[in-house]
Amino acid sequence: MKVERYWIQAIAKEYNNTQIGEIYGNVDEIKDRRIIVYSSEIGYKNKNYKIYFKSKEINDKEAMFEIDKIELSRDYISRIIKKGTTKRDVVKKIKIDGKDYYVKVLVLLQKTRRKIGSEAKRKTEEFVENFFKDKNMKQIADEVIEGKAKEELTKIIKKIYPLKAVEIRYIMPAQ
Repeated sequence: MKVERYWIQAIAKEYNNTQIGEIYGNVDEIKDRRIIVYSSEIGYKNKNYKIYFKSKEINDKEAMFEIDKIELSRDYISRIIKKGTTKRDVVKKIKIDGKDYYVKVLVLLQKTRRKIGSEAKRKTEEFVENFFKDKNMKQIADEVIEGKAKEELTKIIKKIYPLKAVEIRYIMPAQ
């Protein structure tokens, strides 16, 4: 028995029903499918983030996708990490829209002692907990990709020690 396949439009729900691609298949094959789109393709100025969309509602002609994960590109991460810096990766579990997500923040300080790095990590965890509270995934995506979250975190950590860079590496669902 041959299954009928056809082109189905992938539409991003959060971005005013913008078409983000097309998928060849049938309704059963597209269930729980992911599409990766760079942030610049949707209309953001920052092109270093990848947005992962996951299918939610599927019709015969259209499949509605919602934001599932936001990730900073590996090329950009490798460019900003330099010799002579102290690197701290901070991972914090938060709730967004009733689901558990992990937020990973990269903090690069000038070469320093462990105590100062630990203090920067503690402040970053507090920031993540407070900043992402009571926001939905679309609001968080806007603030992370446009750099608002980065700016606020930079202001907090600069008070502790000279800072090289701060980036939110990813926001991904806890499985």
